[in-house]
Amino acid sequence: SRPSDQQIQFPDRFEMNSSKEKFAFLILISVLVFNGGCGQEEASGPEPSTYSVRGTILQADGKPLSMGMVEFQPLGDTKANGLGTVKDGEFTLAMMLNGKKYSGVTAGQYRVIVIPRGTTVEQQGNPESIVLPEPVTIEAKSENALKLVLPEKK
Repeated sequence: SRPSDQQIQFPDRFEMNSSKEKFAFLILISVLVFNGGCGQEEASGPEPSTYSVRGTILQADGKPLSMGMVEFQPLGDTKANGLGTVKDGEFTLAMMLNGKKYSGVTAGQYRVIVIPRGTTVEQQGNPESIVLPEPVTIEAKSENALKLVLPEKK
């Protein structure tokens, strides 16, 4: 007997409806980036000049963000995102480029996205990403110390 011909149906679009799905997707992308990307490496070139970035993330009420992730997305010629984990309001950035992890990021302007993670089950299951309204500039200096304040919820 011949096996039946079965077709697998794929959706026309992939949608992420919940914040939990969005957070899981960001974690997956972060893991891929920090483990060498998606299988295609850029042509290797000279080592990038990276600059240390550490900072504090405060909520609108002035209290430190207890837990979360922060992503710095380049707005110019910079080639790699900066990623960091927030704990007790503190973070340090790192980046991956050509399969190599670097401490810090390259100089330039970045859009900053914060994904808060609360301490309650409700907060951990429903994080919302927050895009800071103004870009952040990382300067070509040994230490960039930042103080970021999340906007008030609307």
